[in-house]
Amino acid sequence: MMTCKPFPVTGRTLLRLDLDPPARLLCRSGTLWLTHDGDTLDHVLTADMQLSVWGVVLVEGEGSFELFADAGPARHDVQTEAERKPAEAGSVAA
Repeated sequence: MMTCKPFPVTGRTLLRLDLDPPARLLCRSGTLWLTHDGDTLDHVLTADMQLSVWGVVLVEGEGSFELFADAGPARHDVQTEAERKPAEAGSVAA
């Protein structure tokens, strides 16, 4: 399994990664925002969350991450914005 040492990200950095083949990005610390080719969603990762990414990947935030060769099916530990928001109290379907 290919891996790299933890890579730091600071608030003044926008990282561009060009990944081919796909990789698994694991947030080791802090909070990272990322987006990647073929995915219309933005993702927020906190410590110990991971996401399969490919192509051009943009990463910013405060923390650190590692990359691993992605040898299996995508494992997404990331919640979308809609999944993070609780259902509004008092809303009733007609």
